[in-house]
Amino acid sequence: MFYYYLISPGERPKSISVARHLWGNDSDFDSDGNDDEAPVGGWTELTVALRPECENRVDVDPIDDNEPLVLAIRSESADLAKKAALFLQLHSGGELSEQAPR
Repeated sequence: MFYYYLISPGERPKSISVARHLWGNDSDFDSDGNDDEAPVGGWTELTVALRPECENRVDVDPIDDNEPLVLAIRSESADLAKKAALFLQLHSGGELSEQAPR
C-alpha cells in the first residue's frame, strides 16, 4: 500500500472530479464517501474505484479527529496514489508528505 498525507487542506474539489482526473471523463467508476454530510470545507472521506473490477482504487480518510486536518491518501498503485495526492494538493492546498505527521 502506498500512502501520501495532505496536511491542512482547504476546500476539497467535488469527489467526481477526483475520479475523472484519475481515469478520464468517460470512465466508469464507483465512489463512496461523506459528500452528502460533509463538514465545512468539503468531504473528508472518499473512495473511488475503476469499474468493472474495482481493483484500481484510491481511498482518502482523515488520520484522526484532531486539528489540523490530515488526509491519508492511499492506493495499491504507487502511480495512482501520487496522482490523486498531487491533484488534491493542487485544488485544496496544504502540505503534501510521504510521512505521517507526528
